[in-house]
Amino acid sequence: RLHLTAKNDRSTPILHCNTSHLNTLTVGMYRDFCGTFLNKYPLEKIMFGPTSGVRGSPAFENGLHAFKEHVVGPSLDRIGTMVGKKPFWAKTFGKVREIYGVFMPFISKRWIYKSDNMIELINRMQPEDVEKFDFDVRKIDWTDYVSDVLFGMKAFLTKNDIMSDKKLEVARRNVKIYSGIEWVLLLIVGWILSVIITGSLSSYPIAFCIGTFFYFYLNVGMFNYVAIPTIESYRKRLIAATREDALNNNEKA
Repeated sequence: RLHLTAKNDRSTPILHCNTSHLNTLTVGMYRDFCGTFLNKYPLEKIMFGPTSGVRGSPAFENGLHAFKEHVVGPSLDRIGTMVGKKPFWAKTFGKVREIYGVFMPFISKRWIYKSDNMIELINRMQPEDVEKFDFDVRKIDWTDYVSDVLFGMKAFLTKNDIMSDKKLEVARRNVKIYSGIEWVLLLIVGWILSVIITGSLSSYPIAFCIGTFFYFYLNVGMFNYVAIPTIESYRKRLIAATREDALNNNEKA
């Protein structure tokens, strides 16, 4: 504003500072980062094997979430109440469906916000000001940025022990177990459908094909593996940052 006033320019510039056309982070890129991360460094507490991405049309995806909310969830809750647990799954699947509905417009469409005025502002600034107030989003490395976000969510949001190799191995083993359970459940769904289709209770080959198809359709090929920083590198930086904060706090005290 002072710069424009000095030039007798009374206009009110509008400045957007975003990355959509300067350094694009697409939903597909974020899906690949999340899928790679969750398979290499899964969470300690999970409901199913991790998946990343969507399949089919928005209507198909919404129907799939509705099936989980109204059929799978209540069924799991009934089993849970038999062993003394409170209902959990139906409400959880309902919340997942609600969140999915909120984000679907951004997943299924492409949104571009122009930030040309921000570039013009950077070009008008003095070199020392550019260095001091560095907001050039073109410099962001999305691999490092998103990986730090995911590691941070694992450590601070979900309260996983980011330093424990033992707990990480347990989490990886749980992924295999839950993925196996999901496959068995889909085989049961396949058997039910095969009975409806053939009218025979022993149509196991058809049931196997249907269940396996659903498993691969819903879980396999949902993302592309990409290179991400290792958990060891994040641990080192986290330790260094923690020590620096402790030193700064001691100096203030």
